[in-house]
Amino acid sequence: MNWEKITLLIICFNVVFFLNCSKNNENMSIFEYLEQPEEKWNIEVAALILSKEIYPDIKFSKYTKIIDGIAARVQVYVKDRTDPEYRIASINTVLFREYGFSYDKDDFLGRKPYNHFISSVLDRRKGVCTSLPLLYMIVAEKLGYPIYAVEAPDHTFCRYVLENGKYINIEVTSGGGEVPDLFYIDDMNIPKQAFNNGVYMRTLTKKEYIGSLLHKNAVSYMVKGDFKAAVKYLERSVSLNPKNSHNHKVLSHCYGKICNSLESPGKRKPFYFKAIEHEKIAENLGSAPPTPEDYWKTAVQGNDEKIESRSSDSGNITRVEDQSAKKRLKELEVKYYDYFQ
Repeated sequence: MNWEKITLLIICFNVVFFLNCSKNNENMSIFEYLEQPEEKWNIEVAALILSKEIYPDIKFSKYTKIIDGIAARVQVYVKDRTDPEYRIASINTVLFREYGFSYDKDDFLGRKPYNHFISSVLDRRKGVCTSLPLLYMIVAEKLGYPIYAVEAPDHTFCRYVLENGKYINIEVTSGGGEVPDLFYIDDMNIPKQAFNNGVYMRTLTKKEYIGSLLHKNAVSYMVKGDFKAAVKYLERSVSLNPKNSHNHKVLSHCYGKICNSLESPGKRKPFYFKAIEHEKIAENLGSAPPTPEDYWKTAVQGNDEKIESRSSDSGNITRVEDQSAKKRLKELEVKYYDYFQ
């Protein structure tokens, strides 16, 4: 048997193996999937399972092909380069220029449920500040880049972590521009308590990020009035990401709803104490005040003027930088000096 035939057999085996694994995952609930060893967890698969639980008719193969195509196009630009800025620029070019992904400007507040699920983002090539970073993370994971999720109030962005511990923030809603930590802290009124407790602005592990993804499925059940199902998702969420104070607060709300739906004091009691428990956890962790209703509309429309963006065009990185940003950054370093002590 010659090497060409051997290679062909290996390729066929890998394809069949992938399809079988995909099919098995497609039939799992997220809870079954998370029973596997943590080293086997995959953001792409977890996100697709969560989508399928809300939209049962979707087929994984349709979306994995799109994601594989995006990753392949990024690799065309990157080749064997390892510098972070070039990798970020290449992802930006493919996602936002070639594929045309963008923020859904008809849903600045992210109130349309479909905007939070990866299947909808890939179908419509639009998303919001939870789902666009999710797509970015999936592509980065497939390429093996050290890009992680970071949570801010009602928001998620990405972060490329360098070997020396430094990092580059990636604001996906703006086409992959870089935003300093201090801009998020100031714009979103992040309190020192929540910052120091790691509620916001902390690089999440894959485990913590997948935990946060369960939130939107919980919300879908809350909308239907099924608070017991919502609790199942939220309990798993806070077990994976215990510093997410918002999910503790929502979990407290769900337990309160269940408590109030019961007539017997004996049956109400455990739900009442669970509600109190998670409310106290959320309070001790801290949280930011709600962002104004027009915050995201203003932020998304003004991003080109506020931050530095990166893109790649035939191997060249182009940048647009607001000169006033440097001045503002110096002012904020003084204003939030004690946050970093």
